[in-house]
Amino acid sequence: AELRRWVEVGFWTRRSEVAQSVSSSTQWSQETTSLLVQNLPLADVSLSLVWFFLQLGIFSVGALAIWRRPFDQSARLFFAMCIVTLVAFVGGFHWWVVAGNPWLNTPFVLCAVLLPVVSLHFFCSYPQPRRPLSTHPRATLLVGYAIPLLSATGLVLLLEYSRWLSGPASGGTLEPLHESLGWLRLAIDAYLLIAASCFIAILVVLAHGYLTTRHPIHRSQMKWLFWA
Repeated sequence: AELRRWVEVGFWTRRSEVAQSVSSSTQWSQETTSLLVQNLPLADVSLSLVWFFLQLGIFSVGALAIWRRPFDQSARLFFAMCIVTLVAFVGGFHWWVVAGNPWLNTPFVLCAVLLPVVSLHFFCSYPQPRRPLSTHPRATLLVGYAIPLLSATGLVLLLEYSRWLSGPASGGTLEPLHESLGWLRLAIDAYLLIAASCFIAILVVLAHGYLTTRHPIHRSQMKWLFWA
């Protein structure tokens, strides 16, 4: 017979309304329960593996391109986009695995935050640099990468601060943890607006490249990338 493994977990929950009415502050109580340890659903693992191997093929093409043409900026940017895409997807799809480990969580947050701006950087550079990258390259890159790097630093600090508050440092109260998680959610929502702006800009850049380029190969590539 298959062995079933149960683990005991502790959690905090709000007290009853009667108990809360005694005090004006929110009351919490620590409870314990048992959970059955189960395997990951086969469908989720299969989809992850299929996508991983497909992305690994694209990653190999990018690695081959940068090996054959190490001085090609577009090849370097494409390879960087493959790296951040791979890490961001695996970490996002299996967030409950990486969430408890800062050594796994930090690369995921960094790649997830950098993915929109690295993708925009690539499409603004291929097949030739476009404005404002072509006219003000240093200022454009400084602003473009400073925002996501500062955002990633803030998110990691908030995550680690929340992790610290979830331990013995909480002193039996969860109000600081809830406040920290609220700030974390607000920061994520704010950066989602920045990411959406980057992806809209990518569509604009692709449409502009398709309408302005005269090279038939580049025009075909712009069309394929736009609909992909």
